[in-house]
Amino acid sequence: MAFSSDSNQNSSWWGEYRIPLNQLKQISIGSLSVYLQRYENEWQAVHSLMNMEEEKNSIQCEFADADTLPLGAEIERKAFARTTETVRIRPMIPPRPIVSSPVSPFKVPPKQSITIFISLPVWVRFEVGHPPVTLIETWTQKLSDTWFGPSSQQGELCYANKTSCCLRLDDIDFKTNRAITPVTIHNQSQETIHLKKISMPVTNLSIFTNEKKQLWTSPVKVEMLKSDETVNVKIEEKFPSFAGKSIILEKPRKDLQEGAMTRAISAIFS
Repeated sequence: MAFSSDSNQNSSWWGEYRIPLNQLKQISIGSLSVYLQRYENEWQAVHSLMNMEEEKNSIQCEFADADTLPLGAEIERKAFARTTETVRIRPMIPPRPIVSSPVSPFKVPPKQSITIFISLPVWVRFEVGHPPVTLIETWTQKLSDTWFGPSSQQGELCYANKTSCCLRLDDIDFKTNRAITPVTIHNQSQETIHLKKISMPVTNLSIFTNEKKQLWTSPVKVEMLKSDETVNVKIEEKFPSFAGKSIILEKPRKDLQEGAMTRAISAIFS
């Protein structure tokens, strides 16, 4: 069993796959490479990331036979009374907020509403059995840690993500291992928003896919209020209309108790 795909061929890398007993398979998703070895009572897993230069030239997805595990690799082992052949591969939202920095910062004048499209790399989880047991969960692109907030005492640990923050749908560069988050900004204040960085609560977002097998997340609305230093952040519990006909793949890592939350401006923009 083997397949290959890319974002232009309307095929997907998530779903269920069979790995027969005593066989080794390799799957590549973007810059991530994962090896899975199945024995009668044990799974072994190895993962690694290509460097950034390799990643720029590689968006393919492959699931194929492999001969041996990489030499010197750190092997993650899980023991079972008896293994089963089905492996589920799931795209996952990153486990921390994402701070996205546009390649070219821009401004949003007062009384303007715009939508930007933020591209973020997804995580991937490999599961087996019922109830499901996670063999491995990792990122498909390495991101650096960053602190986001007004001070070292106020803020939170996030991942840093460089993105184009497209203002036009046609400018989006869809990639196999990335999901698109539409963020609509309503500037109801008298101040201009200088958008150098934007922090998104991605752990509250669902993942969707459309007929082109593109990955999208729940849409987000950010409203900068008139009278104080706060913004309302609302996460839509529906697929983004920009994606066309879509289905949900994954629910949020964290449930949002209410549909909207109020944050300080410094917790969203910088």
